[in-house]
Amino acid sequence: MKILVTLLILVSLNVAASDYSDTHNMDIVGKTLWVYFDVEDCQNLLHLYKGRFGKEEFKSNQPQQVRIKEYVDSWLHGPYYEVVIMDGSDTNTTIYANELNDYRGAFKFLYVTDSAPELSALNAACVSNIDPNQKIVLNQQSKQDAAERKEQERLAENKRAEERKNAQALLDAEKAKQAEAEKKEMGALRERRILELPQTLKAYTLNDLCLLRGSHLPEINVFDQSDPRAQKYIVDEIKRRGVKLSSAKDFERKGRVFLGMSTCDLYISMGNPINENLDIGKWGVHVQHIYNSMNVYSENGTVTSLQIRN
Repeated sequence: MKILVTLLILVSLNVAASDYSDTHNMDIVGKTLWVYFDVEDCQNLLHLYKGRFGKEEFKSNQPQQVRIKEYVDSWLHGPYYEVVIMDGSDTNTTIYANELNDYRGAFKFLYVTDSAPELSALNAACVSNIDPNQKIVLNQQSKQDAAERKEQERLAENKRAEERKNAQALLDAEKAKQAEAEKKEMGALRERRILELPQTLKAYTLNDLCLLRGSHLPEINVFDQSDPRAQKYIVDEIKRRGVKLSSAKDFERKGRVFLGMSTCDLYISMGNPINENLDIGKWGVHVQHIYNSMNVYSENGTVTSLQIRN
């Protein structure tokens, strides 16, 4: 039985040493260590009993320096360490070996190392050879390093954001430049078509010219009808073909459709009829212009009668 307990203790110490130390199976007897009673978990979970096998615990809320005086492999009480509290009183205490080498998830009681401490392991430990001042310095350095990394990340992100902003600005500028070039090109094309319009209009039928004048025949892709020169050229071409147009005052005084107006005026005012019926004879050309609300009759290009439909 004693051999089995001893083997279990050695295995426990092996695990603790491999987890916390650069040297396997480190012997802590005779070493001066620190107990971090200022860590709340250590106050609750680590027990140092006064004397040998006493029930009264040594309590503190500050780190305490201790010396591991002796390791005792007791078959009756189990293996334990005799520990001296080095606070001037040299209080003798006992801590059980299985408790000192215990670990619960990320929380471990013993951390001893001869190399640069691993801060996460040190902060999770209750007993260590790292003194409190060094622990404070290490934590401060860690916070400073973290703050510097955060600042570097912030500066890097600001730089990336500035680069994205500059890239977008260049892209926007290029798009604006391209849009301006297209606008100028379109403007030049419209101007060229306006200048060519007098010649272009000669190919239009009279009916189409009249519809153009009344904006009933969209030709936006050919020329800009809103340009005053376009309207002038359309009127000039209509007149060149011998058609007399009514004035704006005639329309204001007589209405959209009136007797005596030309069929060109009719198309300007009403647009294309739904249908047209032609009667051609020696008397000339008689046309029935059918619209939604009326029939309009013309003879030889002049409106002669109206038929209003209810």
